[in-house]
Amino acid sequence: MLHSQDRLDLFAAVSQIRILIQFKESPMKARFTILTCMTLLIGIALSARAQTEIPKPAPELKKLDYFAGTWAAEGDIKPGPMGPGGKFTGTNRVQWMDGGFFLVTHSEFIGAMGKGTETSYMGYDSNDKMYTYDSFNTLGEADHANGNVDGDTWTWQSETRMGPQTIKGRLTIKVLSATAYNFKFEMSPDGTTWNTVLEGKDTKKLSWATRFPRRCCDTVTALCRFTAHADFIPSSSFRTTSDGTPRIVEVTGATVTVDKYAMALLRVSTRAGRFLSGAANW
Repeated sequence: MLHSQDRLDLFAAVSQIRILIQFKESPMKARFTILTCMTLLIGIALSARAQTEIPKPAPELKKLDYFAGTWAAEGDIKPGPMGPGGKFTGTNRVQWMDGGFFLVTHSEFIGAMGKGTETSYMGYDSNDKMYTYDSFNTLGEADHANGNVDGDTWTWQSETRMGPQTIKGRLTIKVLSATAYNFKFEMSPDGTTWNTVLEGKDTKKLSWATRFPRRCCDTVTALCRFTAHADFIPSSSFRTTSDGTPRIVEVTGATVTVDKYAMALLRVSTRAGRFLSGAANW
């Protein structure tokens, strides 16, 4: 399929050819000449388009995959030009944009300056060999930063206008584990003396399935074995905990992890229904 620019170039070329031929050729010969030229030009356009490689995400972008997921942020803002300071919390939902070139973050935060939201984009500039960061928030701020990574430390550099002065910014991210990192943002009027503006920690919110990868079918099989030789197990045989994690059930000395999906499957069975009838409220 021809792209819009190719179609415009082709139309212009054919129009010029048609004008020239109308003055020099007979109608039949003119049509044949135009058709031949159109075929030739289309072939050239398609050949040029075929030789253009489809861009692929840079390999360096794979390092940004660490940040994908949902994160809970908390930290402190220092008193200063940014305000009186105080604690802040936030949630960052990070996922790859289609195509895999940019990592998009949708953030919600609350602190001394009130509530707000922010959308940011992280990518990689293959020409400058730098990671890029662009953010826009409900406070009317738009920031751009360039970054690099050295081992477990990310460093992002930016510049911000404050009146007539240009202030340099530096965000340092120290990876602690696969699910946590510390961050610190500093500002400097000259790039030499740095003052901490805010610092805190981000912790990844693991999905329930990620934390407890036991498959439901395995759980169902294990539980059904408990009921294979008994029509009813009294509630006194159960010990349950419910704090957002799967319930731990103890039956005749055996322990098995139960999740809500397994429970739904168990309820389908009449025997399982009798098994659960003496248990606590699930």
